[in-house]
Amino acid sequence: MVFIQKREMKQRKNILIVDNNCELEQLVKEPLLKQLENSGVAPVVVRAKDGAEAAIKSENQKFDMVLIDTEVPRLMDRGFVYGIHTYKNTQDAN
Repeated sequence: MVFIQKREMKQRKNILIVDNNCELEQLVKEPLLKQLENSGVAPVVVRAKDGAEAAIKSENQKFDMVLIDTEVPRLMDRGFVYGIHTYKNTQDAN
């Protein structure tokens, strides 16, 4: 008789961190990743240094979570925060 151990497949989640000086990333990244991994999630972290870069990345990739440092340059002038729900990859986000 052969026993096959079934390995749990982790669900992949894309996370965008918008932070120009790494303060937010340093504060939340490690505990957040640990929490997600313990929950059976395989987090993939992508970083943007300003609102314009975040807008471009949001147009090209779907993110399940977006963490934003409100002190980031070009965050409001491009309307990233207010327009995130209009990007093709975030239209189903709440």
